[in-house]
Amino acid sequence: MTGVLKTASNKPTFSVGKIEEIVYYEIFEHELDTIAEWPSEWLFFNIWISLFSLASGFLIALLDSTKENEKTFIVYTIIVIVWYLIGIILLLVWLKNRKKANWIIDKIKSRKKVKI
Repeated sequence: MTGVLKTASNKPTFSVGKIEEIVYYEIFEHELDTIAEWPSEWLFFNIWISLFSLASGFLIALLDSTKENEKTFIVYTIIVIVWYLIGIILLLVWLKNRKKANWIIDKIKSRKKVKI
């Protein structure tokens, strides 16, 4: 498709190239819902990367600091532990669900193609 062209009268005219073949696949509603949810799975991965980076930074600060203030040391230790645990949970959720949408897409493509 070459797109929409504007003429002098400001009315759109369409120019379409030759289409060799149109193929469509039948998709069930639950499959479409699963594919629509797929980008949210990458949100888990992005949050995991952020939490892992932040927890690593806090861990470096914790190991590099002097242990003069016990309250600060305890707070930093709790932050590091909690962020690593949440990050591990998010990573496991992402690893479990990342192939679900790809599996459904492969399932749809394996069905008999219907040519128009």
